[in-house]
Amino acid sequence: MSSVSTDARGGRPRKSALRSKKNVYFDDFEWERIDETAARVGLSRSGFIRRAVLRMDIRVPPSQLDREALREVSAVGNLLNQLTRAVHAGHVDRALEEDLRHAIRLVTALVERITRMAPK
Repeated sequence: MSSVSTDARGGRPRKSALRSKKNVYFDDFEWERIDETAARVGLSRSGFIRRAVLRMDIRVPPSQLDREALREVSAVGNLLNQLTRAVHAGHVDRALEEDLRHAIRLVTALVERITRMAPK
């Protein structure tokens, strides 16, 4: 039986269980890679190693540009959903048609912007 305590729901051990310190050996190159990667994903060295060893999800947090692009894409998606509902309800008029053309232009511009931002 393990000495690590978890609650009945499973998951990560309670904070008190993380007080056990173990020695792990890496060469200088490995430590440097661990530190660089941990910094890039916004984790401490210890947190990064724990997640890697336990095969937990390690994600790079989105940049400010990514968050702005996601907000814009979300706004366009909301507009397209509203337009789709209106079309299905039979409420198509000239103004709605222009809104739809505008939404398509926005989506095209966003796709071009995201494509330019993507790493090559």
